[in-house]
Amino acid sequence: MDNDAVVAVAEVVKDLTQKSELFSCFDVTRKLRDEQSLTVFHSEVRKAVHTLYADMEMPVDYERDDFALSNGRTTCVFHPRSKATSEYDPEQFGGNNSPFGTKTKTSQPTMVPKANLMQRLGRASRTQTDKRGRFCVSNKLTRQIGMTAGTLVTVIPEPLFKRVIITISGRCAIFQAGAAFKPMRIDRDDNLRLSRRTLRNADLDGKHLTVSIKGSTIVVE
Repeated sequence: MDNDAVVAVAEVVKDLTQKSELFSCFDVTRKLRDEQSLTVFHSEVRKAVHTLYADMEMPVDYERDDFALSNGRTTCVFHPRSKATSEYDPEQFGGNNSPFGTKTKTSQPTMVPKANLMQRLGRASRTQTDKRGRFCVSNKLTRQIGMTAGTLVTVIPEPLFKRVIITISGRCAIFQAGAAFKPMRIDRDDNLRLSRRTLRNADLDGKHLTVSIKGSTIVVE
């Protein structure tokens, strides 16, 4: 799967989730083939879509559940929490829901490693700091819990657990006793950059960092 196809997968998923649609991986494959005339292998598209879900690239209210098709097969349906999988229509985008639909095979598929997929989608690696030793918490995470430009957040380095807790100021959370609280604001692009000093105060070397959402907080560890 080349770079354009990988980006196209992310754009189709973004469009579907913004419309609160219920969809399967093959719905994404079908849209790429029928609407964008891309030659893609369903196995690669499926892997890319599941990676987007696992890495929280879909809205936080989206869930993933099995759905039984009329042909006896089972597919995975992504849906907003407010909508049941029973509302899913396998024919909503035309054709039959089979990953083995007609396509022109032009080359052997190239599997896209997870790290490369995220880089091609424009995300900075979660394990890297910039040249100044700062770590950027992406707006793809901050926006999921209501952190937007100008939001006042509280940053708490916790060296005992080797982590940094980030929460909207005023929200309740459980922190390490004696942790140093630091107020910061989300930048104009909805990102948050943690300084080298903040990382050091949390006993993080900046070389092997991961960031995740836990409840109403963001954790860098």
